Formats: sequence, structure tokens, C-alpha cells
Amino acid sequence: MPPPLSSVYVQQHARTQRAGAVDPAPGVRTVPAETVFDSGGNSVLVGAAGAGKSSLLRAAVTTLAERWDRGTDTVVPVRVLAADLVTPRSLPDAIAASVNADLSTLGVVESWSPALFRLPPVPGACWLLLIDALDEVIDARQRQAIMAKLAGVSEEKEPIYRFVVATRPSADIELDGPPGWSAIRYDLLPFSDRQFDEFAERWFSNLVVQPGIVM
Repeated sequence: MPPPLSSVYVQQHARTQRAGAVDPAPGVRTVPAETVFDSGGNSVLVGAAGAGKSSLLRAAVTTLAERWDRGTDTVVPVRVLAADLVTPRSLPDAIAASVNADLSTLGVVESWSPALFRLPPVPGACWLLLIDALDEVIDARQRQAIMAKLAGVSEEKEPIYRFVVATRPSADIELDGPPGWSAIRYDLLPFSDRQFDEFAERWFSNLVVQPGIVM
């Protein structure tokens, strides 16, 4: 069976570029890709197909949850598919539906209530929503509606949410977002030869071979 993602994940890097900010910071920096979750505001993660966007978000759920348990962070990560935000319903309802659908594939029978996402996890903390696969929402108007929904929520005086939106680069996806949306853009860099070697070494070192299966 395949090894767990946490045991084979290799740290990636990204270039940062502020998107939609009133006073953009000059220059571009190369940083560890995990910085996208620590920006203190909203972020847009851009990467080509197969670049590792979804793997980065899935790994972050575990890492950030562990930081929350240790009391070293004030955000609770929740991964949501962008397609689940298309339906015209409140953001808490959409989050709960997406999370429950994802958990059901793992055999989890308990469900999360939308009421849980209408308030901060605890006072002084917020939900970090990891919005995956915006580019897989085919209709441009639906993508715009999703971003408008996120921008509207971001304008709240006491924000309950922060957002990381992951997407492939595309000419018809406006990464700056609608008015009221401010985010830092991160362009996920491709793996280097060294990173590919490290991934292969971790994969085969952690691979569990089932009895009776000849490799």
C-alpha cells in the first residue's frame, strides 16, 4: 500500500508576489512553500498541473492541526474543494458539506454541522480555509462568484476566516480577485532534480509491501 503523505512529502518553494494589495511590496522573493499558510492574510497559490498544490494543502492540514494541538498557532485548517462553493448557499453550509463529503470517503460516519463554522474555533482564533482546485470550476462566472463570496466574507470587521486559494495558471482566471479582496500570490516552483531524488528515496524507504505481492 502507498506510504502516508506525511512520510514522503518533500518541502517545496514558491515565489511570492502581492496580488490586489493597495501598496504592493517591491520585488519577488523565493520562500518555502509552507509560508503561504503563515502570511497572516489571504493567499493565492498558483501552480501547474502536477506541481503539488493539493499535496501541499493536504500536508498542511496535518501540520497546522498539530501546531494547533500544541498551542503554537491560532488557525484551524479546513480543506474545501472550490467546486463545493458553487452552490448558492452560505459559506458555513458549503464548508460543512465539502468536509463531510471528503470524510465520508474515508468511512467517517460522524458529520460536521454548519453551525460549527459560523463562529471562530475559539475566541481569538480563525478558520484557515484551504480552497483547492479553483481552475477545475469550468464556468468563469462561477469562479468569479466564488471569489466574490470570499471577498465579501473578508470584509467583515472581525474575520472568522482566512483563505488560501489554489489554482492552475490560466489567462481567464483573474488572480487579483474582486474589489475588497487582498492577497499575497505564491507561484509554486517545480521540483528540482534533488527534490525528485529525495521524494523517490522517501517513497521506497516507506513503502509497505503487502504479503503475497511480488514487486
